[in-house]
Amino acid sequence: MIFVYLLTAICATFACYNYLLVLQSTGYKPWRGYYWVVKTVWFWLHLCGGVLLYIFDIAWYFSVTFVTVTAVIQWTKKRKVRLAITKRIIRIMVLLFVANFAVCWLVDIGISIALLPLLVIASWLILLPIESLIASYYIGKARKKLSQVNLTIIAVTGSYGKTSVKDMIASLLSNSLAPAGSCNTPIGIAKFINSTDLSTAKYLVLEFGARGKWDIKKLCKLYPPQGGVLTGICPQHLSTFGNLDNVIFAKQQLLLGINMHGFCVLNRASNAVEYGNIGSCKKIASNSNLQIELSNIDFCGSTFVVKHQDKTATVTLSQIALHTADTLAMAMQVCLQLGQSFEQTIDNLSKVKQTPHRMEISRCNDFYIVDDSYNASLVGVESCAKTLSFFHCPKVVITQGIVECGKDRKQQNLQCGKLLGGVVDVAVTLGKNSSYLQQGLLLGGCNKVLSATNLTDAVTIARKYAVGGLLVFQNDLPDSVNVM
Repeated sequence: MIFVYLLTAICATFACYNYLLVLQSTGYKPWRGYYWVVKTVWFWLHLCGGVLLYIFDIAWYFSVTFVTVTAVIQWTKKRKVRLAITKRIIRIMVLLFVANFAVCWLVDIGISIALLPLLVIASWLILLPIESLIASYYIGKARKKLSQVNLTIIAVTGSYGKTSVKDMIASLLSNSLAPAGSCNTPIGIAKFINSTDLSTAKYLVLEFGARGKWDIKKLCKLYPPQGGVLTGICPQHLSTFGNLDNVIFAKQQLLLGINMHGFCVLNRASNAVEYGNIGSCKKIASNSNLQIELSNIDFCGSTFVVKHQDKTATVTLSQIALHTADTLAMAMQVCLQLGQSFEQTIDNLSKVKQTPHRMEISRCNDFYIVDDSYNASLVGVESCAKTLSFFHCPKVVITQGIVECGKDRKQQNLQCGKLLGGVVDVAVTLGKNSSYLQQGLLLGGCNKVLSATNLTDAVTIARKYAVGGLLVFQNDLPDSVNVM
């Protein structure tokens, strides 16, 4: 029977893919949302299946088949965000295997399957002291490496637009480095620093993320910035922050973390100027001595007229988002503040690329796709809606609304639907917010409001209405799908 227990433990460990993904998405802080696994089909399949296997004492090969099938489905399912197989995940999986084997041997195979979500948490908890030591080691190594080079750190934070602004600064600012994607945690930044040659750079552009009041303060202590950008503040991640006051408090820690010799660029197009009046560093509005006007927007991108003092330039970017002008203003203001010439900054615009999943446009047969699926705030929805109003063609949106909004779920999703309803012809909603979204869409004036049970079905419904126009993947969509 030991062989049976070993085989079951191996298969059951891989069947925990979804639980591990949720744990990883919380930053390995289960209190920030691990309980969401209770709402997944895998939780109930494993719980009910395990209990039935135990009660009816079903043959072991049925148990192995059951966990193997659930494992294969999870590992092969298409997802926008997949489980990153890091060393930490491997350590958790090894201990999870040991825990599964122990429960199979000492209790029962069925009970082991039923307890999979709890065994993941138990494995995380047992490894926590070791992980803390490992994290301290890598962060300490990164800090030591930073101390050995002469780098100016620029930190970007806010409730939205962090990755786009970080990428734009890194493109425009000569001799600069930045992590790819949404790398914004202490250990994620440390991993980038430890694996990157910093000797040829003058500037390091970092994104500071937060889901709790003290996260940015911790990042400022670990990686002290000499310059910063505040993109704006809105009610986001309220399920972990609790309320807007905590969000404001967290984002303001960046300004307090920059010393009096440093600076922080505040997005004039948002409330950043209002909330950024704190700390001793120099504050610079994004439109100080800089004016950016949109002159054209179409399927190929946007054209802007940029003015700085007595200099003028016309530039074209592949981005279509209306807020690209604000992103460009913040990034250029950082470059100018650091002494880079206007001409050099304009020349570097040729290096700018579209940040994935942020109003990213592409052609798909007989329609265009606008991928705004990483958008997670009402400010982003409003910007998306304003951008879509420039396109005079059929517009179809697929959305599941604002996910992490805590007790404001109804209000935010009604508003989300209303904003989209004013500019789209057809909307397909999915997820737990569908009823609120549909109400808002109808109030906004959308002519056709439909619903779907999953993203694949939503695409099947939506694509027939998008011919000759735009199909928009909007706001917090969890999975990618092939629409070809």
